[in-house]
Amino acid sequence: MRIEHGKNKKKKDQKEKKKSSGLEYEIFKIMEKSLKTALDAAIDDVLKDWK
Repeated sequence: MRIEHGKNKKKKDQKEKKKSSGLEYEIFKIMEKSLKTALDAAIDDVLKDWK
């Protein structure tokens, strides 16, 4: 019985990991887009001052 319980727990953990992986993916995607926008604005400011 313990072996089956361990397998079920492992499957459950894998399902939760997949869910969190999807959520992590979405969060990182949003963060990447925000960071790109912020960096573009910062570079524009630096170049504007430099000219």
